[in-house]
Amino acid sequence: MDAEWRTDVLNQTIAPNGTPEIFNTDQGSQFTSEIFIKVLNENNVKISVNGKGSAIDIIFVERPEWDAKVTVKYENIYLKEYKNGLDLQAELIDYFHFYKHSRFHESLGNLTLGYVYEN
Repeated sequence: MDAEWRTDVLNQTIAPNGTPEIFNTDQGSQFTSEIFIKVLNENNVKISVNGKGSAIDIIFVERPEWDAKVTVKYENIYLKEYKNGLDLQAELIDYFHFYKHSRFHESLGNLTLGYVYEN
């Protein structure tokens, strides 16, 4: 998961979804690399980096996404074996499409995320 791969994923995410107001991450070299920061700056995204060695700095930012992270791990990643990063990426693209458009969420009145977002 080098800086180039992360930057490609960032661009693939921004293209269909638009830019976030803020991007919060850790101090990993892939997130602090010149090419990654350049994409954020070019899209006027504010950058928030948690403190070194402080694992809970971003907990409040990540908490709304926690359920999705846990779900993808238990419903997909832990159940499959991937040959390489490209296979993982392709599978996760498919899974997140399913998660957004086909998976019903009890907390949303048994609607899909896509339906709630678009309406």
